[in-house]
Amino acid sequence: MKATIIALSLAALALSGCQSIPAPEKPAAVVDEANAPLAVKRFLEANTAVLAELGEIKATGRQILESARQTQETVLQTQETARRSLAVLEELSRRHGTGEITVFFPVAGATLSAVERDRLVRFADFAAREARGRKLLLVSLGSASAFGDQKVNQRLAERRSAVPVDVMDKYLINVPHEFHKVYGTGDLYSPKGVKLKEHQRYQHARVIAVFASEQLPGDLKAGQ
Repeated sequence: MKATIIALSLAALALSGCQSIPAPEKPAAVVDEANAPLAVKRFLEANTAVLAELGEIKATGRQILESARQTQETVLQTQETARRSLAVLEELSRRHGTGEITVFFPVAGATLSAVERDRLVRFADFAAREARGRKLLLVSLGSASAFGDQKVNQRLAERRSAVPVDVMDKYLINVPHEFHKVYGTGDLYSPKGVKLKEHQRYQHARVIAVFASEQLPGDLKAGQ
């Protein structure tokens, strides 16, 4: 089982932890029989680029304003690429019938309740049955809210992204699979001035599953 870890800092993806972003009418990335791995790769690369560009904004912010604005425009474009890549993964999971699951954590915690753990186990069992020898690609997106210290939130989000891997691995032992862990720094995207009930929506990990190779309907064509 191979795993990768990428830090995620994208507003649109935060909200998708609680509800899926509607798939675009025309999928925006290459999606065909052999390209589920490519869709995952593009999503991960886009989010790595977002982090690099955000770091550049901090540097250029101390230089001329126009340079900072140009960098901000680049970040927005990269964020849109990541959002569209995620939409493709969501569409793949629907077409493959593998789907996704979002499990919730207590505030400031990274331990699942028995109920949430059971939900994750059932999802792993379902994915294992549906695989029928095919390799599964799983993307685990960990999230934390905007309250508190940014570094603490980032570590918390990273820990949450690992929880589904730890739980599901043992139930997928006889299924070829590959996990990719992505985590988000909540300070960058979740609202601060909200009630506790709203705040709790950002304490989650979301797992999206697709098959590495699968025949898809003809209307899901390759694009850019």
